[in-house]
This record gives sequence, structure tokens and C-alpha cells, in this order.
Amino acid sequence: MFMRALHSAPIPALLAALSCSPQWSLVDRDSDGYTPMDGDCWDSPTGPAGSFLDGSDIFPGATESWYDGVDQDCQGDDDFDADGDGWVPDSYRGRITQGLPDSGSLPGGDCWDDPLQQASEHTVVPRDQEDSLGQLLNWEQPGAQDFNPGATDTWYDGVDQDCQGDDDFDADGDGFQSDDYPHPVSDRPGTWAFGTDCIDNPLLGTGLDAANPSGAAASSVNPAAEETWYDGTDDNCDLNDCDADGDGHSYPGSSYCEAMDCDDTDPEIYFDASIEETWYDGVDANCDGWSDYDADADGFDSDSHERLDGSLGDDCDDSSPDINPDAQETWYDGLDDDCDGNDGDADGDTFYLDSYEYDIPEPFEAGDCDDQQPEINPDAVEYCDGLDNDCDGASDEDDAIDAPTWYLDADADSFGDPDSTTTACTRPTGYVADDSDCDDDEPLRNPGLDEFCDGLDNDCDELTDDDDPDVTGQSTWYADADGDDYGDPSSTDISCWQPSGFVLDANDCDDTNPLRNPGETELCDDIDNDCDGLTDDDDPGVTGQSTWHPDADSDGYGDRESSTDSCQQPDGYVSDGSDCDDGDPATNPSADEYCDGIDNDCDDYVDEDDALDASLWYLDQDDDGYGAADSTTTACDLPSGYSANPDDCNDDDANVYPYAPDDETYNLVDNDCDDYVDEDAISAGSIVITEINKSSTAGNDAAGGDYNTDAIWLEILNPQDFSVELSNWTLSTCVQAQSPYAWTDGYPDWGDCLETYQVALSPAQGIQLAPGERTVLCYDQRLFDNTADCDYIFGPLGPSGDSPEGMPYKSDDIYWNAMNGIVALELAGTIIDEVGWFWKDSDEDWPNWKRHAMCLSSSALDASSNDDGANWGSIDTGDQVWASNPEDNYGTPGADNTDCSR
Repeated sequence: MFMRALHSAPIPALLAALSCSPQWSLVDRDSDGYTPMDGDCWDSPTGPAGSFLDGSDIFPGATESWYDGVDQDCQGDDDFDADGDGWVPDSYRGRITQGLPDSGSLPGGDCWDDPLQQASEHTVVPRDQEDSLGQLLNWEQPGAQDFNPGATDTWYDGVDQDCQGDDDFDADGDGFQSDDYPHPVSDRPGTWAFGTDCIDNPLLGTGLDAANPSGAAASSVNPAAEETWYDGTDDNCDLNDCDADGDGHSYPGSSYCEAMDCDDTDPEIYFDASIEETWYDGVDANCDGWSDYDADADGFDSDSHERLDGSLGDDCDDSSPDINPDAQETWYDGLDDDCDGNDGDADGDTFYLDSYEYDIPEPFEAGDCDDQQPEINPDAVEYCDGLDNDCDGASDEDDAIDAPTWYLDADADSFGDPDSTTTACTRPTGYVADDSDCDDDEPLRNPGLDEFCDGLDNDCDELTDDDDPDVTGQSTWYADADGDDYGDPSSTDISCWQPSGFVLDANDCDDTNPLRNPGETELCDDIDNDCDGLTDDDDPGVTGQSTWHPDADSDGYGDRESSTDSCQQPDGYVSDGSDCDDGDPATNPSADEYCDGIDNDCDDYVDEDDALDASLWYLDQDDDGYGAADSTTTACDLPSGYSANPDDCNDDDANVYPYAPDDETYNLVDNDCDDYVDEDAISAGSIVITEINKSSTAGNDAAGGDYNTDAIWLEILNPQDFSVELSNWTLSTCVQAQSPYAWTDGYPDWGDCLETYQVALSPAQGIQLAPGERTVLCYDQRLFDNTADCDYIFGPLGPSGDSPEGMPYKSDDIYWNAMNGIVALELAGTIIDEVGWFWKDSDEDWPNWKRHAMCLSSSALDASSNDDGANWGSIDTGDQVWASNPEDNYGTPGADNTDCSR
């Protein structure tokens, strides 16, 4: 018999649930524990040519080694696209992944593909940096899958997501970095500085931003650009757009510049009241805005100094601001205040008052008796105006040129007798200007009166009332056959007095129907009720109309923003007016809400949480990017504090989430949520199998019952200096035929197994081993004299249902009653320890395979010594037995194997 311990090769995944133990029926050619039926994508014993791999290195669950052209874990991933974003680095473009027929077609250009290799150029600006407004930056760190030529770049975060090689702080590509965001200083590691480009965002080159009213392209604004003056945009970023001559004073070239300089081409000319002005040289030296030819600052240039264009002004005295063409003339003081050559003819009739004390200039003359009215002077004609027009000392003489003729008005009706007249400027008492009275004794009869229906010849034409064709006051009367006080316009009578059966109103449209006349209200009844010639909707005064809304999309709901009132329903209109988008039949109050940025159901809310396609989000209390599957909400967009991933196994710890790096030290925490605890800290040899009892005759009872199978047990040891919890570990066994030479190569090999069984070691509280502690796993503790020797049960419970320490553990048989076999402990796809045995030569000094327990020497508890079959043997305990009704049964469950020997 020969024994060999194995540690390196992986074993099959869990073949079945705990309630069954299926056998393999397919050949596993590469002995990796997987057949093609199990998803093994490479089952040949030798690996792909040139890969330096064995076939057993490729199976579902294997650790993937990226960029070697082999899909070790059989997941169907392109081996040159580690981040799965559909892009590969240029150096791997066209490279084929073994076994993937469509590989090699992914585009190149990916500048970050390995999620585990984050370079500094892929790290965003630190959060302790501030922008130009003093606000702390909070750029979100993208992952490797966010870096590829098809990604959208986020400017100023310091990383090149689209892999274009652009300077992330020079969005407009003009070679100058933004002065709004800090960038790393290339020659001073760890130093950050702001750039000098005052407009770097291309979106500001629209003319709509206050910093760029001219609409200059962002790439044309930088310290090297040429300045366009006075347009409000600082093209060269020197904080100057208004001072072209550099004298420190801005020029009012536009509404963007304050008026401080009147000549922006000469640095010696600007607004400064202390600069002394040199008059009449054509230069406004102090920019006070006054004409250089207006020394007295009265707004008028001198009429004695020629201006630059050769013309003269019209100020007759440029030394006095009170004398100019706009000045108020002070008459008769000897000064020509308004420069018009006149100081004594205030009314402009060319005559001065006789009292004027100064010389009278030509062409004026003396003799004016009233210098306030130009029509009064010695040359004027006398009128009936109450004035001495001709300055002869008298007014309104009877011989005035306009003296009228007056007629006696004895009856005082304002019409005079043509046979009794007189002339005078002022109407004499009892006279009038009219001479047409036909009866100067009757004030109610004169030509100025209209003929009235009053029985008198009012207008002196000898005709009275209806007999006078010029009579006024007659009425037109209309026949009122239906007696509704509205007459028929086609049947009339004109008279001073109302004829019988006639009325004054002529607006009846149906004089046979007393319910149709202008006094009625128009109704929606196809009748012209109010006689305006319009019926129903054609009549703007109609009542009883209905409100209709256009239904352009024919969804049965009308546009709520548009309506019309009419008696009848117009084509394309409906009575419902609640449609919020009449151009889309899928949008109306009865529609379902979707997450599409549209108010589908017209309730004035967009993308509510009850939208049919609202996503399910998972509460992420620890903000690690992964949520808890049992705490959800629905919303169109990711709510704050939630995640799209439900795989967090501990949402109270930000260090625990799927694919999180497991601690390198053992901490009894499943950091990466893969249901394995500290698998990164546990490696081959961490736990050692120290003793095995394959089967025994110890269970034979008085009646001859055989408990051989039930006597199976094994002992394991924790040789580490830290506690280990065996949660989600797997116990695997390989059973060979009872033949001395069943192994194909002479050694225990998983590929030669007749049957393979696996059981998950997952009691409720887990199997916990303190440093140096041993534990015994057994099939049935009833066969132990001291049942406490069995710590955990992987077989049937006793008759009473008892289980040690309250840790029930139920499993199918692990059948070890064989001459050849393997037993192994596995964690997360890695074999921690395994022991194989086979019958080789019965005359060698090895324990009988049915009568003894196999033990590991206490001096060989490390990983390497455990692999040496020479360190395995048996213990002849003599009277120290562990099973009832003993018969050559050996073993020391839970105790040191000091006496273990071959």
C-alpha cells in the first residue's frame, strides 16, 4: 500500500445539492473536474499550443490570466478586453482568443484596459483641490471600462476617458490651459496650478455668455490671440478690452467700455480735469467734451476762429458764456445777447421805440409805439382790433378798413332787417350782422331755423311740416304686422306723426313671427333668432355653444392649449381638452407613463417612479456602489443612496461588496461577497488533514449488523497562528474500484475516480478552529465510545436526532470502503489539503485498509511534509479504542498522532 498527499490541482465544483450525490458519466480528459457538459471549454490534457498551460488549467471557475490569448475560466470573454468595454489596447488589436471564433474583431485604442492597474494618468484631480471660485472639486473617478475611444470625455477632471490624447485642461485645443480649473505642473510633481486661458470651454463661444458677448470661438481666445477692441470679450486674456493706447483709461467704443478716454489712439489724451486746455487748436486735451473753439463753454463756437474744416462758428463773443445764439436777449441794454444784430426791435417789425438810448443800426428806424406787437408800427393799417395800429394816437376809428355793416334786429332772434343798417368796428346795440329775417317781429321765424314738425313755417319758406320738402324731424315708420314692436324694413311710411300699425324700429327680419326680432338672443337652433343675418356659429353673439379641442393625433383627447367654441363639433375636434401633446397619439391622459423624458399621461409630471419601465434600484447605505437586494425602490433615474447592483452582502460596511479585494490577513469576513471567507488568506496547506478512518468493522452489532460505512471519520488540524472558520468549505472524495492497481499511473488521480462525491461543510455556526486546534468530522457519532470525540456530523443523525454542540449537519454517504481513494478539503475552488491512497503491496508494512485509521505524523504538519507519503502511517492504540464492540480498530480522534508510524 502506498499513500500520496496532493495539493496543487483544482477539483470539480459542487456536483449536486446536499440532498443528492450524482456520479460522473462523462470522461474528464484533462482531469480538471469538468467535462464539456459542465461547461469545460478545453478538455484536452495538453493546453493550447504556445500557451504554456495544461488542459487542467482551463475550466469554469479557473483564475483568468488576461492577455495570454486563452479563456481560462471559460466565460467566453475576449482575453484582450479585461474591462469588457468592447475595446482593446492597440498592441492587442486583431489578437485571437483561443476557442472564441468571433474574437480579434474588437477595435483598438483602449488606453486603460486592466481594471487592477490604475495608473496616475487615469486618476482624477484630488478632491482637496479647488476651482477658481474656491469650491472643492468632486470629480467622480471612472473605472477602466469608462476609458475607450467611444467614451465621452469629461473635461478638467484630469483623465482622458476617450483616449484621444487631448490635454484634459485645454478643452478648446488652442494650446492654453483653463484658468478655472487646476492642472498638475509637469516639472513639479504634486504641484497644481491654474492655466492662463480665460475662455476654454467651446460652449462659451456662442455670444450668449457674459464673459464672451462677442461670440468669439473659445479656441480663438487665449494669451496669444489678437485683441479685438471694445467688443466685451477679452480675446488675449490680459483683462483689457477697452484701452487700446494703454494710457490706463478706457474708451467708450461700445456699451462694454466705460467712457474714460476720448481718443484711444493717443496715450496723452484722456479724461483729466487738471490738464490745461489750449483753445482754438482743434484738440480736446482733457477730454471734457467741450469744443476746442468754445472757450466760454456755452455750446457755441467762436465766429472769429476758423475750425479744422475751415468753417466758423456763430458765437459773437466767445469770452462770455452769456452771449451766444441761444442766449435770452435782454432788450434795450446796448448788448446783442443772442448775436442776431438786434437789441431794440423786440417785435421784429424793423422799428425801434423812440425811447431807445443807443445808436439804432441799419436798417432799423425809430417811431414804434408798441415794440411787443409787430403789426403795430407807423406803416401799419388801422383795424377794428382795439389797438392804435398805425401809431397815430387813436384806435378803432369808424373808417377802419374792416369796419362791418350792421342790421336792425327788432325781435332779437339774431336775424336783422335788410332795410335798416349802420357801420362801426363794434356792433351797435340792437343790430346784428345778418339781414335775412322774414319777420323781424317774430323770434321763432327766421331763415336760420329748420322746418320742424310743429305746425309753423319755421324757415320762412311759406311751407309747414309735411308740406315742406325740407322739413326736419320727420320719422320713418315701419309696418309691425306681428306686433313685436319691430317693424318690417320693406314696408315704411315717412311722416311727422306715427301712422296706425307702424313703429319706428325697422329691424324685424320676419314680421310674421313675433319670436324673431333683434331683441331676441341667438341660439344654437339653425335659426337667425336676433335678425342679424347670421345663424348659430356664424353669429358672434350666439349662446349655448360647446367648447371643442383639436385632436391632431386622433387619440380621442384634444389639445388643452387650444380650443374653439361652436354649436356643432368641427372635423378633427373633440370635447375632451386634456391632451398635453396633440402631436403624439401615445401621449394622453390614458397613456402609461414611461421613463422617456416625456409626460406620457399628461399629469404634468415626467418620468414618475411608477413608470412602467422604471428601474429597480437597491439601497446602498454604505455608499460602496453595491446595494442590498432586500431593500429596493423604483425610479426612472438612479436615486441618491441607491445602486443598480443588488449583490452587496453587507450594506453596512463600505469595505464589503462584490469583487472587493479580500484582506491579505484572515479576518473572518467575506469581503468580496462570494460566499467564501478569507479565501485570499487561506492557501494550500493552511488546514491539514491529520487522520482518516476509511471504514471499519467496529460497527458490527450482536445481530451481525454491519456499520462499516457508518464508521467513517477524519481529523483536521489548524496549524496557523490565527483562528479559521470553515464556512462554505467543501469535502470531496474520490472512490476507486477495489483493485490494487486501479490508478492508471500508479498514483491517486482524480481522473481515475470511479465515483466522486462532494459535501459542503456549512453547519449553522460554521466550523471554527483556534490556532493548533483539531476537529473530527464523522458519519455517525453513535459508534464512538465517547460520542464527544465526534465534533461535526456529515452523516445521519442518531436515533434521537441528537447532534453535538447543537450543530446539525446532514449529508449523503461519503463512501470510503475502497482500496483506493482520495479525500480533500476545498475553499473557493482551491484545494487546501487532500490525501490519496492505494493498495500496492500487501506484504509492505502498511496498516490494513479495513482495520486501521491512517494518520499523519505529528512532526509533519506543515504543507510540504504533509505531501510525503512516508509521513503517513497508523497507530496501534492497544486498549485505547474509539468504537464500541471493537475488533482491531485503531485511531486517536482529536488527539496528537505522536505514535503514528508505518
